Amino acid sequence: MKAVKSMLIILFFPLFVKPIKYNEMTYFNTTKETGSDLKSNANKSNKQDDLIKSFFKLNPGYEVTASDVWINIFETEFTPLTSIRRSINTLMNLGVIKQVLDEDSKPLKRVCNLYGRKVFVYQLAI
Repeated sequence: MKAVKSMLIILFFPLFVKPIKYNEMTYFNTTKETGSDLKSNANKSNKQDDLIKSFFKLNPGYEVTASDVWINIFETEFTPLTSIRRSINTLMNLGVIKQVLDEDSKPLKRVCNLYGRKVFVYQLAI
């Protein structure tokens, strides 16, 4: 198993991966936004998905947690960890990434550095 050991190079994500074709369900409008606010939030959500997809494509053998993704891509921004988890869920539903399974075919969990709790581990699926 390979784990993320340090910061990975993420500067040129848009050059390597084609954007995902989205439908309305990749942004969950839980705050009932409308108009330009809705469009702006949906665009941010889609960009997060593209960045996270690129992260997995550039690191195909790595097994990472949502916190690993946040640390390597978004730590210096004001992006909540819950947004990273939303994006991971979206990408799993699109078949881009998958949960890593243990030897008993159960979702693998490992201790996350941020909170000291066991969390799911993900890797590129395609």
